[in-house]
Amino acid sequence: MTRKELFRFKVNCGEADSIDHSFINCQFTISFTQETLQWFNATHGNSTFNPNTEEILFGLLTATNVMKENPNYTLLFLCYYIYRKKLQNDTLLIRDFINKISYKYRIESFS
Repeated sequence: MTRKELFRFKVNCGEADSIDHSFINCQFTISFTQETLQWFNATHGNSTFNPNTEEILFGLLTATNVMKENPNYTLLFLCYYIYRKKLQNDTLLIRDFINKISYKYRIESFS
């Protein structure tokens, strides 16, 4: 959910709008990121991809395991998706994200 939706439903997040809040501390972003990682791990043969906060924000410096789809690309697209939804005052939807990232994977043809 976005701040606009929270306000409309009279739910106050109580946090100042900031980069830290938007990408790290917001309960909706945390939940969305966890769902994304669960999807990624299930889609990639039950991998155990579990990036820390810095890796989520900036991508991985080194890839320790080879996967069909690049984990760096997924993390960076995750941040882009969250940012775009915030600008549009739109809801974070896991199904929408999966559809978009799957389309990107097909176009980029990672190996």
